[in-house]
Amino acid sequence: MSEESRGGSVIANEKEIHHTSQTQIYCAVAMSSSSDDAAHARLDVRPIEPKHRFEQIMDAYHDLSLGETLELVVDHDPKCMYYTLEAEHGAETFSFEYLEEGPKVWRVQVQKEKELEQAGSSVAEAPVEG
Repeated sequence: MSEESRGGSVIANEKEIHHTSQTQIYCAVAMSSSSDDAAHARLDVRPIEPKHRFEQIMDAYHDLSLGETLELVVDHDPKCMYYTLEAEHGAETFSFEYLEEGPKVWRVQVQKEKELEQAGSSVAEAPVEG
């Protein structure tokens, strides 16, 4: 597994994504940080079976602390991540920037800018009439 440093120390964690009788697929999430920038995670899901990707992507984003970024590498436009984050938490809680736009590789950088709110938590519940 290769590691990449962006001006700071690198810590690599391997997470088992999928296990079959013939092979195991691992997804490396590399975290780097330095005194002049927030932590940066890089997640490449191209080797992962498509039906397992979305959950891994969203888990990686939710694991970020405030101010940290996730660089996502995929083989298709990841706009579904944008729309999911917007619907679940609001567009003001994250930034979403395309670094590379296909046709074979897409890279986006997503930064957690505000603490995430659970869907519907900011909406007052109407009293239940009995």
